[in-house]
Amino acid sequence: MKTFTLRVIPETENVVYRDIIVNSSNNFYELHHAILDSFEFTKDQMASFYESDEDWNRGQEISLFGMENGEVLEMAETPIDQVFDSVNQKMIYVYDFLAMWTFSIEVVEVGDAITGTSYPAMGRTFGDAPDQSSRDIDGSDAESILVNAMFDDGTGDYEALFDDEDDDNLFDDDRFESLDDYDEYN
Repeated sequence: MKTFTLRVIPETENVVYRDIIVNSSNNFYELHHAILDSFEFTKDQMASFYESDEDWNRGQEISLFGMENGEVLEMAETPIDQVFDSVNQKMIYVYDFLAMWTFSIEVVEVGDAITGTSYPAMGRTFGDAPDQSSRDIDGSDAESILVNAMFDDGTGDYEALFDDEDDDNLFDDDRFESLDDYDEYN
């Protein structure tokens, strides 16, 4: 049975990585848990893997949960060897879609399984794991994310969307004389 040594690198300011060794029969759900364990992250957020080309462009998604339309593969049902087969293959792993913990994954070695070894297994480690809570967001961050998603016009000037002085009082006397007038707009 083949093994794949995967170098997992979080997007952080410091150089940090974990080598996780999986065998061809492991699935992406097991890899998901191995990554979280190796970086001491909680297991309470959504996550997805994305196949990637050599320029790190995202391709096929492998999600924690499958989608009804069948366009997304499910981690628990996707074996490692369905995606990986050689050195230098790349993948992106995203954990917690609000905090956006993004990890680059690359196959650094392909070998043979060692009898008696349980996989996934931890290989080399370098650096201190980032603090998961360092990217926790508060209410204002969540509001900003929502506004950006709703009103992104490509300019990045979201404040201008709310500068209209006429919007200060949506229910002023010029617009509505009575509550019956309001019902016309619903």
